[in-house]
Amino acid sequence: MKKAGVQSMIKNYKLKDIEDVVFDMDELMDIESSVVVIDDDLHIVVSGWSVYVPSLNLTLREGLACVLDEKTKSYQPDFDVVLIYDGDPSSQDILYYEQDAMITTLNNWLHSKFSCTALQNLDCELHIPEETEEV
Repeated sequence: MKKAGVQSMIKNYKLKDIEDVVFDMDELMDIESSVVVIDDDLHIVVSGWSVYVPSLNLTLREGLACVLDEKTKSYQPDFDVVLIYDGDPSSQDILYYEQDAMITTLNNWLHSKFSCTALQNLDCELHIPEETEEV
């Protein structure tokens, strides 16, 4: 008997294609997001889906940075970010985040150790969580 839970559907792409693929996938909008608290003034709403780059053992997620509005005392959307996590998609260890595209963010975090062409041609996996039912 299998228990109910969450598994990931995995689709393989090149890193250079992933942002266009994600942009065209309406079903990703329905996946539950989470909130990462950076500090008292900045929270990031992070996508429930992720992009894993096996050769680097890094996971990328898109997020929406929300800043504290002092007048309303609520967090308001401000800008898009890409977050880099250490390890596979289950990782919660944020290494870096930046307001830029995935390849640019990855290149900046890696301090340009790879050419942009090399990064663009890396294999990656799009992990899309799926609810499973008890059987």
